[in-house]
Amino acid sequence: MGKLAADVKQLKGWVVEGAEINSTWHQESWEDCAFTDGWHWSAKDKKIMLANEINPITTNKILPVVNLKLGYQANNPSEMAAKGRTQLDNEIGQVMTESIKYVMDRCEGQAKLQEAYKEQIITGFGFLKVDKEEDPRREPVVVRRFPWYTFGRDPYGDPWLDPLYCRYCFYYDWKDVDGLIAAFPEKEKEIEEEFRKMGTKQLGQQDWQLTYDVGSRVESAIGQMRGAAWADKVRRRVRPVEIYYTVDQDCLFAIMENSAVYEVKDSLPVNEQFQLLRQARQTVQAKVKKIRQANFMNDLILSDIESPHAHDMYPYIPFYSYLDRFNLPFGVPRNAKEQNMETNKRRSMALALLHSKRMIAEKGALEDPNAAFAEMNKRLGLIITNEGKMDKVKIDDLSDLADSQVALMNIAEREIKEITGANDESLGYETRVMSGTALEKKHQQSTTMSATLDMNFDRSKKKLGTLLIPEIQREWTGPKVLRVTDRMSGVDRFVEVNQQILNRNGDVIEVKNNIGNGLFDCVIAKKPLNDTIREQNAELLFNAINKAPPEAIPELLSMAFEMSDMPQKDMLLERLRRVLGVEEIDPMLSKEEQEAIRKDKQSALEAKASEDANYETKTRELDLQEREAKILKDKAMIEEMLIAAKIKERDSATKEFQEGFKLQQDLLRQRETRKPVEAK
Repeated sequence: MGKLAADVKQLKGWVVEGAEINSTWHQESWEDCAFTDGWHWSAKDKKIMLANEINPITTNKILPVVNLKLGYQANNPSEMAAKGRTQLDNEIGQVMTESIKYVMDRCEGQAKLQEAYKEQIITGFGFLKVDKEEDPRREPVVVRRFPWYTFGRDPYGDPWLDPLYCRYCFYYDWKDVDGLIAAFPEKEKEIEEEFRKMGTKQLGQQDWQLTYDVGSRVESAIGQMRGAAWADKVRRRVRPVEIYYTVDQDCLFAIMENSAVYEVKDSLPVNEQFQLLRQARQTVQAKVKKIRQANFMNDLILSDIESPHAHDMYPYIPFYSYLDRFNLPFGVPRNAKEQNMETNKRRSMALALLHSKRMIAEKGALEDPNAAFAEMNKRLGLIITNEGKMDKVKIDDLSDLADSQVALMNIAEREIKEITGANDESLGYETRVMSGTALEKKHQQSTTMSATLDMNFDRSKKKLGTLLIPEIQREWTGPKVLRVTDRMSGVDRFVEVNQQILNRNGDVIEVKNNIGNGLFDCVIAKKPLNDTIREQNAELLFNAINKAPPEAIPELLSMAFEMSDMPQKDMLLERLRRVLGVEEIDPMLSKEEQEAIRKDKQSALEAKASEDANYETKTRELDLQEREAKILKDKAMIEEMLIAAKIKERDSATKEFQEGFKLQQDLLRQRETRKPVEAK
């Protein structure tokens, strides 16, 4: 165990200290749980009500409030996203984000988150743990959830478990002895002997017994607790403690060029130590807080080692609703219980008063006052007075007193809404508010009242993502294929993490989507899904489409449909992109690959544009040639027509000349023929 290990007395002292402080708020939180379940009447109050012939009525006003808070988170989820600290890391940040989603899906992390949030609302506290799964058939990184009453911490330290200000935190719950032996086989004999000693001690005889322990209360309530507080001999179970605590230790750190810090541990191989020191930009030796993990049962220490996790933080993630002045948690029901109890008592009293009557009679007016009183309380009772004593008997109807009880009950109900922020509009009840703007303001008022719950929940989710990232980097050393859902379109795709690119000789020359060496921060991204925000976003996007240049409209229109939640969106998007000519680029690719694809697409578009331009030029040239040919043809036809006209004109003139010449010859011949006749 080494000199840094704590002894069993110190470990047990820490557990007693933390558990004793827990007992002060565990009892109240357990009552809050019972109150949420509908247990609103104490045995004493119930007995008094029944003794006065008043039926104790229970109206649970807390459960709808709890369901409202749970529903708001379910309808307005937030996401854990990884952001790189450098440009190179930021390019792989989306892959790390999808890796977190993959781990959460494999271990039902979202369901465990909702369960922790439910405990946060009701009891004021819930917790999860990021752990390593030893079963090789399962995902090696796992998120576990434990009952809220099985956790303890340093009551004087930071409630959010900052190792710098929190000395220790621990978890203790029932485990089978056989399972404990399987986890620590080298301690089998010691475990059996210690269990034998613990099993002989009854409740109250333990040397570190708690004043109030909800774990024992729960086991007793469901009929499973038959042994002592920390051992159950009938079912062969014990409650070992897993505790994490800090120690001050001198360490050597290597600071790299990208600001990554690695500890140079003596346990590392010599060649790895040499590589770290040679590649380091700076080496620093400092005394820092280191975390150790110990497991023990009663007086037997099972293990005490350095933290097995890939980070120097506590592996537990606390979920708080509110913290009081002593940094002790409490939930939503705590401040509204009294008002809910009042509504139950007022309503029970009002119903009783509606059927209540009071008899005032003079002595001697009735033969049997008790019989007369019984008859008065019947639906159709008969009361006989002594002769002449009718005016000496008076019966008062007390139903009018119920109005004051109802008025006070309404005030208590209104106070519950004011305390919890669960107004009628947010609960979906019938309301007089009809304006859309007024309804939106009512919803905003409700969410404002829940701001502390939401901020604390987001803080816990950020811590969860911060713990998941280093565990994923350590466990995922080889190639791994993830099925992820695109955050915009909702389409499933497959991404290979740590993809090895080999040369012809089979040597690794490049590792794509390498998440092992990056530096990432976890941020919480909100996704509001209420109708008002969605309508505003849609209106902004469509306004941008109306004002966008024509070449940007297909991309913006495709994005608008990706952000919508209409049914059969995938089929519509596929057809829309085919019509618009929009091709989706895989967001899992690196920036260089995406840029190369964009350049290829741009080159293809330019080539197509050039081809279209050449085709248009050739078309114009052919059109001009056809028009020139037609003009030449028309010109030739016109010339032929002119020539034919000239020829025709010439032929006509020749014919006229010939006819004139012939006529002249005929006239000359006739003249010559007349001359001899005249001479005679």
